[in-house]
Amino acid sequence: MYYQIDGTDVRLAGSMHKVPAGTQIPGWVHLAAQSADDLWMESDGAAVRPHMFLPPGQFLEHIAPPAVWRGLSRLWPTNYPLGPLHSLKPWAVMFGLGVMGIDFAAGVEDLVTVQARRAGKTIRYLETPAEVPAALDELPIGTYIEAYDLMQDVELRRQHLSDLFAAWSGRSVGGVESVMTRAPLMRVTQLREALFENRNRKWIPKIIEIIKSGRNSVIFVGAGHLGGPSGLLALLEREAHRASEVRV
Repeated sequence: MYYQIDGTDVRLAGSMHKVPAGTQIPGWVHLAAQSADDLWMESDGAAVRPHMFLPPGQFLEHIAPPAVWRGLSRLWPTNYPLGPLHSLKPWAVMFGLGVMGIDFAAGVEDLVTVQARRAGKTIRYLETPAEVPAALDELPIGTYIEAYDLMQDVELRRQHLSDLFAAWSGRSVGGVESVMTRAPLMRVTQLREALFENRNRKWIPKIIEIIKSGRNSVIFVGAGHLGGPSGLLALLEREAHRASEVRV
């Protein structure tokens, strides 16, 4: 899932932020990272982390309905790396539930970050660490309760990750799009809009700036951002920037 924007030195690479344990990241990812002078990603994950926590004096048990809080308390391990349940924002709990019970290996961004440090390259970002948290903070608690319910089935989430990896490693944009339509988060309209559709639209002016810079650049975004009528490939084409697949 690696595209050259026609007539430019800018490539668009679909990533997986985490991959199933025991799998390998395809070789084209290494080559893409090595080939670029400038590397771009969605946002700085480490800098997003402080935004996951509620302000001092606020607690999740005072925000979530009592039955929801009790259910989450039964599920949430006391030593969960994301942090204590009571201190997390509702959207951070949603992401924590999404990966709970699944064995992951480091994904594309982890690998590219290591390569960039070794090569002395700076990684730039399409959005600030505060942008997505601010959008998610605006959504009502009911949105997250709906997502919590959809994430209860661990086996379904494992199968989804496996299917997504198969489509991604097979470099099938249509396959990734098909898998993503079945993902729990994509089935909640407000989350789909906040995490995918709205961000894609906001990224387009930034990507056009990168194109106009003339710099040799690779932009890594989650593979689910590429395909479909609201995906980056379609949005760029509407701006007269067609992309062609790079086969390496």
